[in-house]
Amino acid sequence: MLEKVTTLDKLYLGLTAIALILNGALYSVLPDKIGIHQRGGEMDSYISKWMFLLLIPAIMTAYYFYSNKMKNESEKRRLVVGLVLILVNNVILFMNI
Repeated sequence: MLEKVTTLDKLYLGLTAIALILNGALYSVLPDKIGIHQRGGEMDSYISKWMFLLLIPAIMTAYYFYSNKMKNESEKRRLVVGLVLILVNNVILFMNI
C-alpha cells in the first residue's frame, strides 16, 4: 500500500525534476564527454553526456524509493541528500560548460 506523499516528499521529487530539466536544457551546450572528477586541476574521469543526463536524477529516484522502504530514514535527511545531489549535479554541469 502506498503511503501518503508529504510536503518534503514533494520538495525532494521537485529537486529530482529540476535536475532532469536542467540537464536536458543544457544538453546541447555540453561536450560529448562530461568530466566528473578532477585531479591537479585537470579532468581525469569522464562519462558520456547521455549518461550524465540521467545519472543524478536516477540516483535521486533510487534513493527516494530506498529511503521510503527504510523505516529509520527521516524525510529531512532525504531532503538533505537531495540537496547535496542537486549541488553535485550543478557543479558538474558548470565545470563542463
